[in-house]
Amino acid sequence: MNRATIYLAALLHDIGKFWQRADVRMSDSSNLSQESKNLAGYICPKTATNGFGYQHVIWTHQFFQKFSSNIFEKIKDAQTGHLQFRVNPFDGENTQTQDNLVNLAIYHHRPSTRFQALIQLADWWSSGIDRKEDNMETDADASGTPIHYGQGKFKKVELHSIFPEIQIAGKKQNAKYSYHLGPLNLADKKCFFPHAVNQESIQDLSNEYSILWEKFSAEMLHLPIDSVEGFTESLVYLLKKYTWCIPSSTRDMANVSLFEHLKSTASFADCLFEYQEKHPENVLFDDKLKRISIKEGCYPVLMLCADISGIQNFIYNVASTKASVSLKGRSFYLQLIIETVIQRVVQETGTTIGHVIYSSGGKFYMVLPNTVETVENLKKIRAELIKEIWSEQNLKLYLCMDWIPFCYRTSGDFKDAKVECDPSEKMADGTPINSLSNLWKAVSDKASGQKGRKFEQQMLTQYEAFFGENNSGLEIGGKTSVCAVTGQEDLNLVKLDDRDIDSIEVLPIVKKQVGLGKILKDADYLLTHKFGSEKGIPALRKNTDNSINPLNQNYQQYLFEQKELMSEESSWRKVFSADSARIRRINNTDFLSGNQLKGHQISHGFIFYGGNKQAMVNNFEPKTFYDLARNDQAAPTYLGVLRMDVDGLGMLFQNGIPEHLRTFSSYATLSTALDYFFSGWLNELRNAPTFKDWINIIYSGGDDLFAVGRWDKTILFAAAIRDKFREFVANREDLSISGGIIFMHEKFPISLAAKQAGEAEHLAKSRKNSLLAERSGANNIPLTKNHITLFGEPISWYYEYDWVKATRDKIYSLYVAKKITKGFLHKMIDLKLHKDYMIKMQKTDQRVKNDYSYIWNGAYYIARYLQRFKPQKEEDREIRAFLDQLKNSLFDQSIGEDRYFDLIAVAARWTEFHIKEEIII
Repeated sequence: MNRATIYLAALLHDIGKFWQRADVRMSDSSNLSQESKNLAGYICPKTATNGFGYQHVIWTHQFFQKFSSNIFEKIKDAQTGHLQFRVNPFDGENTQTQDNLVNLAIYHHRPSTRFQALIQLADWWSSGIDRKEDNMETDADASGTPIHYGQGKFKKVELHSIFPEIQIAGKKQNAKYSYHLGPLNLADKKCFFPHAVNQESIQDLSNEYSILWEKFSAEMLHLPIDSVEGFTESLVYLLKKYTWCIPSSTRDMANVSLFEHLKSTASFADCLFEYQEKHPENVLFDDKLKRISIKEGCYPVLMLCADISGIQNFIYNVASTKASVSLKGRSFYLQLIIETVIQRVVQETGTTIGHVIYSSGGKFYMVLPNTVETVENLKKIRAELIKEIWSEQNLKLYLCMDWIPFCYRTSGDFKDAKVECDPSEKMADGTPINSLSNLWKAVSDKASGQKGRKFEQQMLTQYEAFFGENNSGLEIGGKTSVCAVTGQEDLNLVKLDDRDIDSIEVLPIVKKQVGLGKILKDADYLLTHKFGSEKGIPALRKNTDNSINPLNQNYQQYLFEQKELMSEESSWRKVFSADSARIRRINNTDFLSGNQLKGHQISHGFIFYGGNKQAMVNNFEPKTFYDLARNDQAAPTYLGVLRMDVDGLGMLFQNGIPEHLRTFSSYATLSTALDYFFSGWLNELRNAPTFKDWINIIYSGGDDLFAVGRWDKTILFAAAIRDKFREFVANREDLSISGGIIFMHEKFPISLAAKQAGEAEHLAKSRKNSLLAERSGANNIPLTKNHITLFGEPISWYYEYDWVKATRDKIYSLYVAKKITKGFLHKMIDLKLHKDYMIKMQKTDQRVKNDYSYIWNGAYYIARYLQRFKPQKEEDREIRAFLDQLKNSLFDQSIGEDRYFDLIAVAARWTEFHIKEEIII
């Protein structure tokens, strides 16, 4: 049996669900051949009414028939010369012939051989083995009214958002939200923001499925077929593009995408197959029941977690005046390091990119076969990469990578499955790992635990390098130069610009990173070229300006533009090929269109990367901090430094997904959804007219982001992110995002600004919601978090931010109308400082325990200010109404902490910035 055949069969085992929903019923379908229809009695389990269940496998068979002559019969395999492919399931009588690609895919509900049963088990594992006929709760709209689908429900249920199902403090959102059918596309808002489900929204989606299916079928013909590896990997991306929006099941997995189910099933099938090849005695096949089981005490699959430690310091630790030329390149370089680590793991373990459960934010998870060879390869990879990181980055970065073997166990009815790990593997608190959420956390903790033993081997074997006088981690001393970007001493600096004799000197790796950052703004494609093949063109291996080889591995990374791929005059098309390469389009899922790069064993796909486009000067050069720190009249102003991330994400993964939904597919769906937002859709927001000239995303992925821009635009950008994130998570207030903004001059050290923004973010997460936000009518707002720190004050996103912004608008308009002076603004700020001082003193000085003079002073000042305006004058009524309302707010004790003192001070400071920087609201 061929490993590639097993993986591909599992990857396509449920593709018939897609086509079936685009078609009419089996008996009336003109798309189904008579041969496919005749198979129903062999591959479809009988229902209670003696009908055919799981009929999608009939369309799966037809799928192979449709593409047999122009795709599957032509795919070349490096080992056997061809796939084990046969369309006719009755060709031959021996087991080897029965286990061809088609039969492995279509018999997963009624297996007759060991390998068909293996794919069935992988299908169950992907789904948590809970294959009940209907375990979905009754769908209901926002009011709780049940939704009735009627006949043909499987064609009416859209992919449900998983976010309403998330439990926070034991609560979830009852209303259902779902996504429209359509190809994955960053520019299409329907791809990312779910809509509320109600009775009026229910409709037959056959036509939408049909349109989607035709587009998918057309692109299938453009997949590369000169290698199994290239075809399979490209197919993974094509399935991601078209099946991300399709529910895996409308009965028990409507909030899990078909793509994630197909991908995880294929990964499990590959792991089980490889484990069986190495340990056949541990994989038992019941010839009577036609089922596979795993021997007690055996764990065929590894869950791996890899985490790059030191990311924050690495990105931000740059000299202030030269920071802008390096930040973007350093951020992207980290992405390439992760790509390199994944590629090493894939190559050394013989797996595929589809084994990656999730990859973003400097971390990734994979499932791998638990064989001796795999474990030894992982140990080798970890040791070699840590050594290379030390050689290239010294103490700045570190690779934390570890794994835990596991198995799904069941008593036999396949309805009570649970995760089981080797007894030697424990949670951090010593308790057994007995659930998928525990496994997810345990492997993360195990990898993170290596942070306390960084470079342990290097310290033992290279003592002088760490602790000697000429160590690489401390100052070198003597006749050395200092890198103008990182401030690091080195003996071998190079000029950042070879054309300028007065150019600053930097480390060679910094020069490469700066170059990548500049090229990234125009790059459309990322090409990964794998060394080690004589077929590769030597010119592709050169260390050109648009390429880099992270960690000195066998993978050269190239950035290039669409015109270089399309132009007949391009050297890429005229001279070079890219054998054994992976080419992915950046932030564009239209990855198979146009003239493709020549080469053998090449795969195509796409990648989402946060912040590839940057604010530009005259559409030519990226803006520096100097350029960003200007108002519309080019006068100097402040920069805003923003850091944000999702609140309580760790607990969300550990406890948020309800027990009956905890499957690998569910976790992958949740992880991927968050990455779609931060690595993908945020680019669309940044590229909007309001922000594209004033905001640069330095880093965005996983669940957090770091951005720099003009101060006022940065505030609006943060608010827009919060609003869109709330829409993204189905309008849940208790699934929140917090952030911190600090303001700096262009020459302020970015490393310190990043640290301060991080502290502001932490302050926002630790701030308890005031009674003002609670009283405003929000449901299920979290006790803490859900804040933005602005001008040093954490304010709740719910109600408080809107109140502050509206008050700022009012104050500014009154200032422009010459009704309010700068002195009034200063007094509002002073009142807040007086309040804070008195509250602090009341905790330590009994003499002022009940001194609330700051309230009376504030009210008195506003009352005196009111006397400037006459009640009978029409033009004074607006200012009098505002001052009256503000005075009453200062006396409002029902919200606690005299909260309006804090909020009016933020509004005053915000207005003051606008006035001082001459930026009009």
